[in-house]
Amino acid sequence: MTTDANFSATTRLPFPADIETRIAEFEVAWRLGKVPRLTDFLLPEPSLSTDQQRSLALQLVAVDMEYRWLPDGTKIAADDPLGAKPFLALYLTQIELLGSIADPPAWLVAEEYGVRQLWGDHPSHDQFLAEHPAHVAELLTELIRIDRELAADEVSAITARQPFRKSEGDPRAPLPYTDYLIQQHLGTGGMGKVYRATQRSLGRPVAIKALRKSRQDDPSAVEQFLQEARIVGQLRHPNIVGVHGLGRFPGGGFFLVMDLISGVDLATRLQAGPFPIAEAVRITAEVAGAIQCAHEHGVVHCDLKPANVLMDHSGHVFVTDFGLAALLSHRSGLVGTRIPTMDGAEAEPPARRSPGVISSTPGLVIGGTRGYLAPELLASPHTEPSVTIDVYGLGAILYSLLTGCAPGEQAKCLRLPDNIPQSIAEVCLKCLCREPAERFSTAAAVRIALADS
Repeated sequence: MTTDANFSATTRLPFPADIETRIAEFEVAWRLGKVPRLTDFLLPEPSLSTDQQRSLALQLVAVDMEYRWLPDGTKIAADDPLGAKPFLALYLTQIELLGSIADPPAWLVAEEYGVRQLWGDHPSHDQFLAEHPAHVAELLTELIRIDRELAADEVSAITARQPFRKSEGDPRAPLPYTDYLIQQHLGTGGMGKVYRATQRSLGRPVAIKALRKSRQDDPSAVEQFLQEARIVGQLRHPNIVGVHGLGRFPGGGFFLVMDLISGVDLATRLQAGPFPIAEAVRITAEVAGAIQCAHEHGVVHCDLKPANVLMDHSGHVFVTDFGLAALLSHRSGLVGTRIPTMDGAEAEPPARRSPGVISSTPGLVIGGTRGYLAPELLASPHTEPSVTIDVYGLGAILYSLLTGCAPGEQAKCLRLPDNIPQSIAEVCLKCLCREPAERFSTAAAVRIALADS
């Protein structure tokens, strides 16, 4: 092979927006349990230069390699030319567009190193540097970066292979970390990362939510993480992701063990376009039932949006991420609700946060997400939590499922497409009224109205 002198494989080139979408669609296909053909996403693009096409191919290889190395991922067909656990060198022989790249970029070589550290043969730095002598200095930097990322996440093959032993120490987090084999990174949020794992003692799949290492020394972040565990631990509903308990890593960081929902969140599904009307109504009604359960326990979610609703492969939905939840105020008659700890004892409800304060991260709001946030939270940082905040969130979810857009991204006068039946449109727009008193008074009322529409 000879290297194309006009192509620098050491950097990732910027793409037009539609090509970024193509990469996202490729990953969504994997997450939906399919085995997408990488070459199907490399169709000729008149608007792309050859360099951009090759850079796109390298990005797709990185995604493809990660999913093919998963220990319990999608089944790979026996006649698949790449198979399971492919090395990078195999892609260079199979993908014609990459055939002229003699030395793949250091960042992509490091991606192979990362998946092999997590789910493979745990190669050494010396092995990789010897196999790729063209970019030794840059590659060593990338390998060290991967090592640091794995250490920061406290996820490593060494930890996963340690023998099971009973956890000792913090009574708030009694689950032993050695009972969980962490297998795949599923997503990242403001508070932490979520992984697919197997509980070794019971042989069942679970989800592990780990508090970010950078937040572990922040008392307020730790209390917020523990509060989420306490809140969701008391909620038992078929449309709320179940929580099994808390544990601590050897380094001291907390992790939360939850039910694993095999599927995608609604925001990911919306990338393919709006939902059919009947399905959008059904999903919103199921979410409303879950939220009514939370309200009956004195809890307001405060961050209802498509990304916080998971859908399994049968279409069943689950509300998740109560990390920004708040307790209902005195006006609701539920103040003083005591929240059970994970061991069955009771704890005093933590102090309420101010949900309307805009954070330093563009587009995000403490207590909610801009675009889905109730107007009163945007208007005042001291708004008392109430059920009508979540009623607005239910309307925002329904609006998004029907249109593909968040209501907060639209003009002040919201409109739904003409094909939406008037009865459904009225329910949606009543939830989204700017004045809380004009909305439905409970989530249960929203569910009943949807059933009658």
